[in-house]
Amino acid sequence: MSATVLVDNVYVARMMRGARHSARLKRNNAAKIFGITQRQLARYESGKVLIPEHILEKLFYYGFVMMSANQRNNKVQ
Repeated sequence: MSATVLVDNVYVARMMRGARHSARLKRNNAAKIFGITQRQLARYESGKVLIPEHILEKLFYYGFVMMSANQRNNKVQ
């Protein structure tokens, strides 16, 4: 079942940029993860261009993977 979700593109763009900064990723490295160009990522992070669904899916997926890894690392210490 597919659903349409309306989001504030500028808000999501800020969150995306903030997540990249928190992960200490340079824009070119983050772009490689998403399989897009650095210029495309800059456009998405500016909030001026809608972020495609497949990019949002990757953002959520990698975000949860990173949170999970962080939790495992904290339990080991």
